[in-house]
Order: sequence, then C-alpha cells, then structure tokens
Amino acid sequence: MDLVRDGGCALVLRNTVGRAQETYRRLVDRLGPDSVTLIHARFTVADRRERERDLVSRFGSDGTHRPHRHVVVATQVVEQSLDVDFDVLVTDLAPVDLLLQRLGRVHRHKRVRPARLTEPAMYVVGYEPNAASPPRLPQGTGRIYGEHLPWRTAAVLRDRSVISLPNDVPILIEEVYGTAPIGPAEWREALTRAAKREDEWRREFEAHADRVALPAPGPNTTLAHLSRTHQGEVVEESPTVQAHTRLGEPTIEVLLLRDAGPDRARTVSAGPETVVSLDAVPDAPVTDVLLDQAVRTPPNLTEAVAARALPCEAWSSQPWLAKSPVLILPPDGPLEFDGHRIHYSPTLGLEVSRV
Repeated sequence: MDLVRDGGCALVLRNTVGRAQETYRRLVDRLGPDSVTLIHARFTVADRRERERDLVSRFGSDGTHRPHRHVVVATQVVEQSLDVDFDVLVTDLAPVDLLLQRLGRVHRHKRVRPARLTEPAMYVVGYEPNAASPPRLPQGTGRIYGEHLPWRTAAVLRDRSVISLPNDVPILIEEVYGTAPIGPAEWREALTRAAKREDEWRREFEAHADRVALPAPGPNTTLAHLSRTHQGEVVEESPTVQAHTRLGEPTIEVLLLRDAGPDRARTVSAGPETVVSLDAVPDAPVTDVLLDQAVRTPPNLTEAVAARALPCEAWSSQPWLAKSPVLILPPDGPLEFDGHRIHYSPTLGLEVSRV
C-alpha cells in the first residue's frame, strides 16, 4: 500500500494459487475491486485468456490504457510469455533464476514512472527470517521448490541490496546452484541436509526419466516402439503416460460446468451464459464454448476428481469432447466431496478448501 500510495502499477507474485487468492482479497479490501487484478493457472481457459489480454492491454508496451494506480496479484503464469511492465515487484522467495525472470517484468519499457518508483525495485517476501537457521518457508513454496535452492537464494540476497543486470546474472546463478558453502555458519548444517534431500530427489527424477526415455534408434524401431517402450498397454490418462511430458504430481483437466436442470448444464466463465445439453452432440460453436470451460484441478484432488468427473456419454462421437471429463457444480454455490469444497467464480477462479 505504501509503494502505490501516490500511484503506480505493482506486481505481487505469489508461489501458490491459494496465497495469491488470499492476497487479492486483502488488497481489494484496501484498494477496491477496480484497482486489483488476479491471474493464476486455475481460471478457465476463457477467463484466463481474457485476463491475459487485459494485462497486455493495460500494462504492455503501448501503455495507452495504463491505470494511475493498480496492483496485479499473480502466480508464476506471468514469469514468461506475457509482455507486461510494472513499476515495482513484490515477490515470494524462489530460486534465484526465477526471481531474475520475475524481475524482468519491472521497468521493462521506457515510460514516465511515479516519483517514488523511478528506480526499479524488487521486494523479496514470503519467508520468515531467522538468524540462527535458514528462513522458514510457507508450505507451498517448499512443496514446489524444495528448501535447498530457496535457502541458498536467501543467503545470497541477504548480503546484496543492488543487482546489476545483466552482469550479475551468471554470478548469482553460480552462487546459488554451485556447491560452495554459503550463508551464515549457523545455517550450514540445515543447508547440508537440504542439499542431501535435493540430491535424493534428483536421483528419483533421473530414475523416473529413464523409465520413459526413448530408446536408441535401430533398424527395426517404429514410432510405436518409441512411445510404448517397456510400458505394455498404454492408458492415456495414466500417470505413466503423463510422465512423458510432465514431471511432478499428476493433475487432471476438467470441463467445469454448473447444473442447469435435467440433462442440462451452464457455463461458469465470465460473459454471456451458455446452457448446453448433456444428452445431445453439440455443434462446433458450442464445442468451442465447452472447451473454453477447461480448468486444471490441484494435484491433491486428482484421484477424487478423476473418480467423480467422467466424460459425457452423449459426446462420445465428438472427437474434441469424447475423452474430456466433465465436473458439474451445483446450481449455486460450491461442490463438496471427498472432504473438500470446490467453488468457481470468474473473479477468484477455482477455489479449494477443506470441508
């Protein structure tokens, strides 16, 4: 609030969707809904696309529609691809290369800045400092990045107040990703344990990759052999197949709709509401609308959602929808199952909480 007191456009980057949603709520209480925007990976395709267009329109290189004061709360979805420019960055602690990537969204283009934000600045937050040990990390940060690299990043940044780009980039990355001792002596034992855990995870990842690695080509090798080596019968939705393109916990993408009566459902995204039939094959325009309702659920709900969200039998002849699982929310309010509550709104996206 102090940074944008006299105007300016700030980016607040959180490492998890839940932290981003909570930060958005608190800022809306202070600034009002028109001065805060939220973007993360758990919006439907339609809502995320519109939000990305809006961000580029207001915070891109053109600057014609740039607001006087605004805060964008985001997750890692703005680290790359979007050409957006902010006056200041507040970011959760993450490995240094990702912090540098995020810093690339600050003072990206030449323009007149508010008087208090004429120098590019990055405020690294989202951790609890402790002189006698490495900083305490939020659960989500540790789950995504582990402890070792964020801790080494914190050790490097604690002695720096200025970063010179691009000259400091290779230096910072070497310090964090290298093996030389770093940080206060009181941190060393914890850093050593974290490094050991990191090595164990890396060996597990390498073993996992070896199981799905492409074999060396031979005279009798076919494309079928390349994709099915050592896997037996292939089920496309299985975690084994997902491993070909995705490292980490398996997730599932569903078409999210709301109950609209017997064999009917309605869209959840912002904009004009569309009611679709669940017992008839949709035409091309309605198919596009349905695909725009796709959203990926959190990894911890994958099995529960997969058991509840099933492809619509009436759409089995439609190639785009035949294998798309459909999750139906109640007409109004959240869906409760397996000890969780799932809610969707175009303002906050997909929200998940414990019942």
